[in-house]
Amino acid sequence: SSAASDVYKRQIVDQIKSDFNNLKVVFVDADIYPGMLKRFQSSSVPTILFLEDSKILWKKNGLSSYKELVESINEELLVL
Repeated sequence: SSAASDVYKRQIVDQIKSDFNNLKVVFVDADIYPGMLKRFQSSSVPTILFLEDSKILWKKNGLSSYKELVESINEELLVL
């Protein structure tokens, strides 16, 4: 992935953290932690996961916009 793409992804993660402080949001660098891809059965980067007690509630492969993530959080997690 390119450096600009990584910055964009981190900015989205930071904005989600700020706007949804009741959720635990983390950014995991797959280059540093390749085992995470295997653990969560992902073959592409980025992969966005909603987890509860280490169980996948929702999964999306590929880059999402901030708006798409907010819609998914509201629909899948029923966060108001």
